[in-house]
This record gives sequence, C-alpha cells and structure tokens, in this order.
Amino acid sequence: MPLVKELFEKMELNDDQIEKPIIVQWLSKHGCAVTSFIAGIAYPSGEKVKISTPCGLEYEAVCGSEQLVHEALQSAATAQQKWRVMNPEAKTRVIYAVARNFQKHVTLFGTAEAVTFPFKRLERCRGACATYTIEYLYNAAARRNFSDTPARYSAMLVLQTSEFCPVNLVAEWQIGEALSAHTPVVLAVSIVNCLPALIFAEICNTAGLPTGLLNVVILSASALASLRPSSDVMLLQLRETRRHVSTCIIAEGADIGSAVNGAMEMLSDYWGMVKKTFSAPNYLGGVVYVQDCMHSRVIKVLEAQVDTLKVAKSNFAKTVDLVADARPRVIKQAHIHIETAPKEPTIFVQGFRTIKEVAALASAGPLHSECLSVWTEYVGRAVEIADRVSGFRHIWINGHNWFDIDIASLKQWHFPSGKADLSEKVHHTVEAIPDVHVEHIPSNVDHTLKLYYGGGQKCAESQTCYPVYNRFPPFDRGDKIVGYVSAAGPKDARNAVEAALKAFSGWRSKSAFSRSQVIYFLGENLSQRRVDFIEKLLLNTGHSDCAQELQESIDATFKWAGYCDNTAPSFTSSSGMKVYSSFEPHGVVAIVCPPVKTMRSLVTLMVSVISIGNTAVVVVPEEYPIAPLTLAEVL
Repeated sequence: MPLVKELFEKMELNDDQIEKPIIVQWLSKHGCAVTSFIAGIAYPSGEKVKISTPCGLEYEAVCGSEQLVHEALQSAATAQQKWRVMNPEAKTRVIYAVARNFQKHVTLFGTAEAVTFPFKRLERCRGACATYTIEYLYNAAARRNFSDTPARYSAMLVLQTSEFCPVNLVAEWQIGEALSAHTPVVLAVSIVNCLPALIFAEICNTAGLPTGLLNVVILSASALASLRPSSDVMLLQLRETRRHVSTCIIAEGADIGSAVNGAMEMLSDYWGMVKKTFSAPNYLGGVVYVQDCMHSRVIKVLEAQVDTLKVAKSNFAKTVDLVADARPRVIKQAHIHIETAPKEPTIFVQGFRTIKEVAALASAGPLHSECLSVWTEYVGRAVEIADRVSGFRHIWINGHNWFDIDIASLKQWHFPSGKADLSEKVHHTVEAIPDVHVEHIPSNVDHTLKLYYGGGQKCAESQTCYPVYNRFPPFDRGDKIVGYVSAAGPKDARNAVEAALKAFSGWRSKSAFSRSQVIYFLGENLSQRRVDFIEKLLLNTGHSDCAQELQESIDATFKWAGYCDNTAPSFTSSSGMKVYSSFEPHGVVAIVCPPVKTMRSLVTLMVSVISIGNTAVVVVPEEYPIAPLTLAEVL
C-alpha cells in the first residue's frame, strides 16, 4: 500500500520498461543482431559492432562493405526493369499494401525511431510523425505515372550519417518520389541509426514490395564518407543540418494562447538536436517576432507557459513536453551569437511595428530555418506577410509542422509530375487476363437480391420481384433461373435520393485522404471476392471476358482512390494577388449504368463520382443486375 501511495504522489512511471519490450521482442527474433537487407535477404557477413542507445537498449550491428553496396545497386537495377513494366494500377496496389502494413506496425516503427533518435519524443514518433508518414505513403500510391518516360537514374543511393536529425524520416528518404519515377532505393545507413530503416524494409517486404526495390546496407562512418556512386545513380545525402533557429511571427489579431502553444511546440520538436552526441549544437532555439500592440501580453503568457512546461531527460516519458537537460527560458532579444549558443532551451523575443519591418527582419536572418509560422486571425495580414518574406520553403498560418505532400516534387527527377500534368491522365494498355471457367451447379434455394440505399439492403415498395435467367451456354431457360431481383418503383427512387442527400454533407466534409481510404478498401474487398463476382458475371451475361472486366473494375477503384487528393484546394498566382481555388462537389449524381460491360461501367462511373465528394444514385441494367446488386455486399 505505501508503494501505491508513493506512485500516486510522484506520478512517475518507468516508461522505458513499458515501451521498450516491443523493440526488444523484434531484436530477439533477429538474434539481437541486425544485418544489411538486400533483395529480401539478410547478409550476416561482416564485422559486428555493439550498439548502446541512450535508453539502455543494447544490440549488435553487422557492418557491410562497399562491395555490398555495389551488390545492392545491381539488385536494384534488376528490380527496376520489372517495376518499370508493371501495370500502373498494380503499382498502386503494391504501395497501398505498404501503407496498410505500415499502419499495422506503426508502434514498432515509432518506438525504433524514438530509440534511435533520443531528441524525438516517443509521443510524437507514434503520433504526428506516424500520421504524416501514413499520409505520405498513401499519397505515393496515388502518384501513378502513365507516361512511357524512361527513368533517368538506375537507383537512388541515400546516405544517412550518424549526425542526421530527421523531422519526418520516411519522407526525407524520398521513397515515394523514387518509386513514382521508376527508381529503386538503396539506403546506406550508419550503424547507430539503422533500426528504423531495417524495420521499414521488413514492412515493405512483408507487404509484397518487389524484392530489390528497397535495400538497406549498414556501413561504418568511414565507409559512408568514402562512397562515390556512378553518374547513373542519384545521390541523396542526409547529413547534420546547418545551425538554425525556428521562426514565428505573432501579429495583431492572433489568438495569444494558440500562438504561444505553437511557439513552444516548435521549440520542443527541434531542441533535442543539441544533444551531447553531436560535436556542436545545430539548433539554437526559437525566435518569436511579436507586434508591439500585443508585446507585453505575449511575454506574460510565454513566461507562464515556460514555468508550467514539463521537462524530462528521457524521450520515452509519456507526459513530457520537452526533452532537455535544463528548464527553458525567454529572452527579450533576437540577436544570437553562434559562439555563445545557449545550453538550455531558449525563446528569443523581438518586437516589430509594421508588416514591412517584420518581413525585413525575418528575411535577413542568416540562421532562420526553411519554415515559418504566422499567427493572426486576419487573413489579409497573414497573406501579406507570407508574400513579403523570402527564404522560407514552408509558411504556415495559425499552425506549425503541417508538411504538405507535393506531387510536383518529382521535377528533380526529370520525370513527368504535377497535378496538371497530362501524362498522368493518358490512357494505358490493360494486360490481358486469362478467362476463368466456372462450373455452375444449380441450387434449389432462391437467391433474391434487394435494393441498396441508406446504408442497408431494402425490399422494393412494390413487394414484387422478377427472375433473372442464366445466359451462360447452353441457353436453356427452362429451369435456369439464377436469382430474383426486386422491382423498384418511383418511391424507391425517391427514398434513394433522400438517403443520398442525407449522406452528402458527411461525405463531402471528409478529407481527400479519408475518401481515398474508403475507396481503397472497396478495391481490396473486390479483389477478395474475385471468383464470386466472375461467376455471377458469367451466369448473368454469358460473356467470355468476365475475368478481364472484373480486373478492370478493380483497377478503376485504385485509380480513382489515387485521384482523390488531386482535387485538393490550392493557391494560384495572378497579377497582383493570390487566388485560392478549390473543387466543390456537385451533390447527388444520378448514374444510369449502360448494359455494356456492366460491372466495369458501374464501378468506374460510381467511384469517379464519389471520389470527389459527391454521392450517387445508380440505376443498374434490367438485363444484367446480378453482379451490380451483389456489389452492395462489399460497400
């Protein structure tokens, strides 16, 4: 009983012992020794080095050699040829499977990231960073390029040194961009931060990513420094970031509480980069520019926030706000001397009067990072600040660390890219799929298909059904009734429209990411019931290419799931102003499905309509209703 009382008084738990077992279990499965991962095979040969992490985890890493890197590049070149000729929808399904598998193992990956990088809070690794990585992978699945443009590089070699401090690890590897540009990836990682790369490679391998597309080679620091790839290999070096400060502008009209929380979050996300493992601090704190009319109030709230901030030395502490060795402080100055860099978390505050003044101050600072957050409720003022400042790659308004996934980033690969790129919408040739011959055994049990609206199956108001006959040879209609279908009337159509109107507000409010996930699941369920749908199409239509038709239907779901975020709002430039443009859904769309290629027509029309936020009322052909109405079972 005294022990329980002591725990409640201190409110401290040994979070290391609670959270580490998942990574310890993974290491034990690998014999507490990690090795390079090439073409789906572990390479255990090499020198073993014992690794000890700040959280007390110990394991061995087998160092590879430069020869192993060449083998990985050769394996990548072989995999590139197979990846290049794959159907675009097949690539989408593969990367989608990687994203789904990552969601299942996000706790393991987040724990490995927290173990490897002691400045990153475990809560952030499993929360915001994991969410961004999942969205990044889903967006990578949407980047299908139908262009025949050959890949410029045979592989991408990513050099991740021990000084590397990631913000969003998987995105900084640029795996999505590389796969979209038909380019395999070889991760050459340091022995001290190899765990996340190996776990991610294992996740990809389990999800079915073709072997050789993602390889991981563990190297020593000297081997990483001496690597010199050939000219046909793209080199991406992930090294220690330059010395910088985070920048925040709090202008008139800002919500002071939210702005101060954003500034403190900005500090806590990056301050751990000054850990003792690095030769010199590369993060010097945060600079906050505050307009004079609210300067005193912001200072007061900042100091109060600093006093209540929860600081811990371990990044595994669940209730920690900041991983640091000392309490943070607030200084009323903006001039930072590199020689006398602060040893404790510091926020530098400087006032300004006009927008022109703060734009000049923020743009002139040589230590400012590529990211800027602007806090004000006045949209015009925020846009003016964003337009005047220079040198920032990301500018957030009333927020922090919202990294957009830009599909135009493929430009650096000299590959077709962008939302307006016509190459993404060029029709492609579908590979022929062998027919599936089904032997139908008649059943004495009637199969009655109902209408589907409002999220459930409904009987027709007329309470009548009509028979559907077998059209699969021989065409004897004597006792070949394959099912009965409810005969809908005007009242059923009215009920369906009412249900679609009710669902429209909720469906349109979903993010493009959420809509794409729903459509991805539809394609996944169609794939699982492939044989059942092919049988129903054969019996109802009598066509010989039902397997091909169903495959095209599955491809259509993955295709339009990837197009969901292509309708996201965006700013476009105009003479003297910024224009905010967005696509608005129409509402309820009525679809009359043609009697030609019924399943493919239905799925393509329906999914293309709902992918951009509309709801649909579908009228299926009277002659071929079996497969379309069965589709309601997977919705």
